[in-house]
Amino acid sequence: MKQTEIKYNEIKEGDYRIYISHEIVTIQHLDYPKVLKIEKVSCNVSESDQNVLSKLTVLSVIRPHAIIGILKVEGHSFLMYVETSELVGNILDSADIFKILEINYIPLFDEGKQILSSEIINYLTSIKNLFTMGFYYSFKYNISISRQSQSKTNISNSWDSEKKYIWNYIMNKTLLFEQKVNNIWITACIFGYINIEETQISGENVKFAIISRRSYHQAGTRYNARGINDNGNVANYVETEQILKIKNNLYSTIILRGSAPIFFDQSPINFQIIIARNPSMTSPAFMKHLSEIQSDFKYVMMMNLMSESKPGEELISTNFKNQFLINNIDHCKYHIFDLHQECKKDKFEKLEEYINEKLLKILDNFNFFCEDENKKVISLQKGVFRVNCLDCLDRTNIFQSRLCWQILLHQVTIHKLILVKKRRNKYRLQFRKKFLLFRQ
Repeated sequence: MKQTEIKYNEIKEGDYRIYISHEIVTIQHLDYPKVLKIEKVSCNVSESDQNVLSKLTVLSVIRPHAIIGILKVEGHSFLMYVETSELVGNILDSADIFKILEINYIPLFDEGKQILSSEIINYLTSIKNLFTMGFYYSFKYNISISRQSQSKTNISNSWDSEKKYIWNYIMNKTLLFEQKVNNIWITACIFGYINIEETQISGENVKFAIISRRSYHQAGTRYNARGINDNGNVANYVETEQILKIKNNLYSTIILRGSAPIFFDQSPINFQIIIARNPSMTSPAFMKHLSEIQSDFKYVMMMNLMSESKPGEELISTNFKNQFLINNIDHCKYHIFDLHQECKKDKFEKLEEYINEKLLKILDNFNFFCEDENKKVISLQKGVFRVNCLDCLDRTNIFQSRLCWQILLHQVTIHKLILVKKRRNKYRLQFRKKFLLFRQ
């Protein structure tokens, strides 16, 4: 059954056509009156009327589902495109979201005159493999920013929004911002995870979605990417948005995860942790990191899930906490919950107790984003949880899943109260009309 569903959702053709000739690669979109021409040698890009297609000596035609951009490798340029994708679902009607299953490339040079080295071929192969590990895109829904950010800025075009979550932004910098071609030619891709499920609660249709957007700043493999850099970017930084759509209302909540915002390294051989800078030299980067978060949310709860006594983790926790002691920080608090110690042998009752006793009131104060069917904003999320453990993996997942479950329950409860209030107002209005008729 599962294999049939995956096969059914696979998509190998979209509205794009790529015509390859000796000197030019021409891209056509079936819903756009012009074509995009890319000269192979110079990589100059320009839009032309569609009548140029009749003048081409076409060697081959490719029908991709989406265009990713132009990748440059050691002086060679390649047009990257999506060969196969999978339909994930949609959050808003007719705004489908896709997961990349396979990408391919077209060399933008005369292949008969230039032979690619094994290093370039291996690099291209690694890029193709990378894009099978969790890349998503949408033509009609901006998956690079949250619903709340979209409501504040009224941004529908991904390229005008938060760049750090768009992993093919650099590939399209020349196209979009220097040569200023139409956005229809390139589709923004995020790296992370998206899942959309539909069900029913008390007879009502419910749509539930998780979108995790990983930043390309300070990206890298485990042990090679740790801590913060001078620009305030941390390793493994992920914005997770939980979306709940019940009837006509849409609820959205953001939680942030990332490496501890201090300078530290960890050896992949003996796993030893080394603090790279003292607290005073760490402060500028730490405050940049916090300032960026507070540009979106006034209140921040920094959650540390590491130990204050375990070797290595103790160094990080101490230096993390020191930032709150030496800096004048407003509207931000630091909490520590040693998850490994408190929840030994996978007994997570203490985590549930901690959330219920310490964090539920904070969640209420932080609030969440809500909009109605007309996209009228009912409420905004004012605060955010910024979570980390050593690797931002298992412990962070456990904590966030428990916290998001409580948020989900709260939103369902609020939705029911809203419905009750609407019904009461409806009945009051009906009663008032009857009463006025009776008086007449």
